Amino acid sequence: MSQGAKKLPTHPNQWTESQWRAIATLLGDDDPAVYQMIQDKILHGGAETRTPLKRFELDEDPVVRRRVKELIQRFDRQEADNDFLAVCLEIGESGPLEPCSWALSRTRYPHISPGGYSALLDQYGAELTDRLPNPDSGSGRMSLEIFHRYFFQELGFQGDTENYYSEENSYLSQVIDRRLGIPISLSVLYVLIGRRAGLPVSGIGMPGHFMCRYQTAAEEWYVDVFHGGQLLPKTECVKRLMAGGFAYKSAYLQPANTRQILTRMCLNLYHLYQKAGQEDETQRIRRYLAALRTFADPENATS
Repeated sequence: MSQGAKKLPTHPNQWTESQWRAIATLLGDDDPAVYQMIQDKILHGGAETRTPLKRFELDEDPVVRRRVKELIQRFDRQEADNDFLAVCLEIGESGPLEPCSWALSRTRYPHISPGGYSALLDQYGAELTDRLPNPDSGSGRMSLEIFHRYFFQELGFQGDTENYYSEENSYLSQVIDRRLGIPISLSVLYVLIGRRAGLPVSGIGMPGHFMCRYQTAAEEWYVDVFHGGQLLPKTECVKRLMAGGFAYKSAYLQPANTRQILTRMCLNLYHLYQKAGQEDETQRIRRYLAALRTFADPENATS
């Protein structure tokens, strides 16, 4: 049987129906060498092989079903990888942050529904809008207190202090599902919801600790989203920078653009996977960083 498989046409698109049935049988073979050979042949066909392969998702053999599912997931992740790589190559400084965030999440969780998550954020934004005072009231502090009760207490988002370096904390879809994140992912979510409600909030890429800023002509507050929305004046942020060994630069307290945010999220993932010894994932993220043209300084991963 395996000898017959070796004589198959090079590309899966050329396989006949009977040859596909034989391939499905071999996917359940107990011999690892046989399965590896069949897997390599299927993967060689690229993503278009996914469609004929899907017919075996309900095969009576549970081993075949599991291996077919694994192969389809590999094709789905490869497609998502290509999509996000294109985003990294094409994104400008002011590109749309939200779809880029979903594209990054899909590289690890290809079956998520970006539209579903965006609709959920729309709902959060609408609910927050209903709670906020009239914009003419002029009290940014009051608006932030209402926002924080909604974001941290009602929705339950918080910093993941127990499993800070979990990869799930760096993918926005998982942060929404788990209600846990690290400074940059929570800040991105904070900005996406706050802006839907008309709040003038932006992400601030301080070295060592990503934050947010609320700024109007009359008020300016820096928000530590990871620590429950702690409000800080600019002077306190400067003190934190100096305490962390950073000489003050005005750029440190300016809003981060989309490319900078994606770069920082990818740098976090790069170091996370590198430390865990996950070479395939490390190289995947390295490609994104190279496309973002920022890999010259990979040691600057800060959450």
